[in-house]
Amino acid sequence: MLLQCFYPQFILPNIKTPVFVINSAYDSYQVQNILAPEMADKHDSWSACKLNISNCSPTQLKRLQDFRSDFIKTLRSGMGRSLSNSTSRGMFINSCYSHCQTGNQINWLGDPASKLDNKAIAEVVSDWFYERNTTQLINRQHTLPQQC
Repeated sequence: MLLQCFYPQFILPNIKTPVFVINSAYDSYQVQNILAPEMADKHDSWSACKLNISNCSPTQLKRLQDFRSDFIKTLRSGMGRSLSNSTSRGMFINSCYSHCQTGNQINWLGDPASKLDNKAIAEVVSDWFYERNTTQLINRQHTLPQQC
């Protein structure tokens, strides 16, 4: 039997309990440690971009957008057919260049940059948890990463 890592496309289809995913499409930890880790950046061409996205070149921004597209595609495949109109699967995927937004009270409660459809993370999770809304919010594809 081939062992698969706990990536969403492998593990989410097997989870029977409700799942709500909160993540940034431009997770700063993933960008710094997976997309452009120091060991792979021999010419140090990503360090300024990783620290502040306003320092990214057009080529780097394109790579970030491609990284986002792969993440969304993988997440959707992991959620499977149960994603559409499901009360057991929800998500909040914004375009903040950050990591672990749930630990930041400003983002959790409604920093304008972290909101989607004018809703804070806390509001969306609450609506989903209390089954007031089946929520799968993903920021638009053309949105570039933003500081949140």
